[in-house]
Amino acid sequence: MPAHIWLGLEAEYRLVSARRADTQQVERETELLDAFPYREMVRTCLVPGARKAEDKVRELRRFFGVASLYQLGAVTAYAPAFRLGVELDSLSLRSRRMASLRVFAGE
Repeated sequence: MPAHIWLGLEAEYRLVSARRADTQQVERETELLDAFPYREMVRTCLVPGARKAEDKVRELRRFFGVASLYQLGAVTAYAPAFRLGVELDSLSLRSRRMASLRVFAGE
């Protein structure tokens, strides 16, 4: 049998295996759907409407740009940005409040 036939069969086998693994992963991720406001996302046209839970998982994956919803915690682009290591002493905070009050008072 020629090599290209074996290579085609191998490619088909790997494709079927990958689809099966993805289907199993999507079924596991359906438990995470309650953590997302999917109806509001559909209402604001962020994601298309879907009836099946598996389709909702796929649309959320597409929206967030991840291969798995379990990866969302590792994506730093979705983490809140806080300044670390900056401390405000009470004097500077108090002076900022007073300055803002003067602006509102018209001084």
